[in-house]
Amino acid sequence: MKKRLVENLKDLIEVEIESYSPEKLVNLLWKRNVEIKNITRKSITTIRFSINAKDYEILKTQGKRVGCKIKIIKRKGIKSKTLILKKRIVLFLGFFIFMGILYYLSGYIWNIDIKTEEYLTPYEVKKELKSYNIQPGIKKKYIDVGNLEKEIMKDNDEITWIKIRVEGSSLSVIVSERKNPPDVINEDEPCNMVAANDAEIVRVYTTSGTAVVSPGDIVKKGEILVRGIQGMEGKEYLTKSEGGVIGRTFYEETGKIDLIDFKKERTGESSFDLYINIAEKKIYLKNNGNKYSKYDKIVDNNKLYTKVTYYEVEETPYYIDKDSAVEKMSNELYDKIVLNFDDSIEVVDKKLYVEKIGDKYEVRLVLIAEKNIAIKAPIEIIKEN
Repeated sequence: MKKRLVENLKDLIEVEIESYSPEKLVNLLWKRNVEIKNITRKSITTIRFSINAKDYEILKTQGKRVGCKIKIIKRKGIKSKTLILKKRIVLFLGFFIFMGILYYLSGYIWNIDIKTEEYLTPYEVKKELKSYNIQPGIKKKYIDVGNLEKEIMKDNDEITWIKIRVEGSSLSVIVSERKNPPDVINEDEPCNMVAANDAEIVRVYTTSGTAVVSPGDIVKKGEILVRGIQGMEGKEYLTKSEGGVIGRTFYEETGKIDLIDFKKERTGESSFDLYINIAEKKIYLKNNGNKYSKYDKIVDNNKLYTKVTYYEVEETPYYIDKDSAVEKMSNELYDKIVLNFDDSIEVVDKKLYVEKIGDKYEVRLVLIAEKNIAIKAPIEIIKEN
């Protein structure tokens, strides 16, 4: 019983030896008083046995002499279990320290995402925020969102509305700018009517004012269509122009089609990068990089980290029917043109042109539309020749 307990306390290593003459190694170990246990033969050139851990260096030295390959299969004993336990403790400790660091860093703002409209730039807004000490690296608890929005709107006349939100480790800022009101025409004041855009005149009708264009005329944007003047020669007087001028305008869009397309399929191979953003810098936890020439890229933004996965894809070519491709492109161009049309614009005709250029086809769609192009403008701001 005592002997078995002593055996269990010993630190043993089970090894696999591969050599042309493994018996020679066993003899060398016996000569050096190395205790060998549980010898088993796996093949002519391979044997397994156990030795005390303290004799492993002797095994390595003698193994080099006879030119054999040594592989550790398993470790037994109190010291081995203690070593494994220590490794696991270090691993878990490292994990919890890492999560603690991430939790600590998540209490800070590391990125500011700013969306503006036409005139204000994100740089100007970022500079404004900096004057309130809002910049990457600030603690979230120091940001009073409601008060900050009020202060910025009060101090900046160009901003009519601002929305600030804390999203993970980012600060989202959306700004609405102040827009100057357009020139207002007093309903009782005399005015001209001018062209809203270039067009060919189709019809002209007026209830007051004097028309200066006729059907068939080509006019440019801003050109006078109806003058705010009425009366006999020598007895003219200013008036408010009323009526409408229907003009024919042209809208054009062009696209290219290729009769050879490619179908993408994933091969099943993938790799990924894992990183965190600190002070607008990427700190990689895992950086495999993209090793594929053709791939799908999926970005998963977590509050604590970002994962970018690359899926390898293969492209298989196939041919497209020309008529179907032209029809599809024509419909896409049509939808693109009429996207911003209002109810006052009527499409009266369309022309489609298809031309082969190299290996591709160019599709050009021209829409002919009619609309009222007359808009009112104060007489004093119109420069007449």
